Amino acid sequence: MFHHRYIASALIIIVIATLFFLSPELQKIFFDLTLSLQKYAVHNNLLASAIFVALATVSALLSPFSSVPFIPIAVTIWGETTTIALLLLGWILGGIGAYAIGRYAARPILDRFVKSETAHRYADQIKEQVTFAWVLLFRLALPAEILGYTLGIIRYHFGKYLLATFIAEMLFAFGATRASIALISLDIVAFSEWTVVTLGALFALYYLFITSRRKRQKRNQ
Repeated sequence: MFHHRYIASALIIIVIATLFFLSPELQKIFFDLTLSLQKYAVHNNLLASAIFVALATVSALLSPFSSVPFIPIAVTIWGETTTIALLLLGWILGGIGAYAIGRYAARPILDRFVKSETAHRYADQIKEQVTFAWVLLFRLALPAEILGYTLGIIRYHFGKYLLATFIAEMLFAFGATRASIALISLDIVAFSEWTVVTLGALFALYYLFITSRRKRQKRNQ
């Protein structure tokens, strides 16, 4: 269940952040590592940016992998605006890749990225006319690649899919970056606020999505 994944992710984030706030040694390791990466990025900015975008792209294709732990490092290297831009670029490229796999790849290839039964099950449920608002809710509530694979399978309008992806990823990128800034600033109050708001929104959107999906299923019975 996807909500189990959200709960596990939330617990991991909370545990790591708590250790970071309470451990001067861990803070020193982080800032020493960041300083080394900053020096590297100064002389290899294009390559460093490409690596970060690639990590974000992979995370949008494979949900067990996440680029979120790299955001605090990216913020210290490039600042808030550039980090958000690089995240958006990577996540959107990953979304495009997921859509293309769902639309053009054979089922054995799709199985290498996600359990194809999951994507096909959602595809069967939304083959009827789907509104943009519902697609956006779908994208906000579930892992990124699931929407891409599913809408690729049913050949949903690519432009609308891209717009929904941009809106959702922009919100996630902004929230994750602001929380990362609070983390590296050792502002536990701001970090807690951003974390609670972001995770609370995810759980609320997931609940809204499940409720909406059940209502649609009842109407189609």
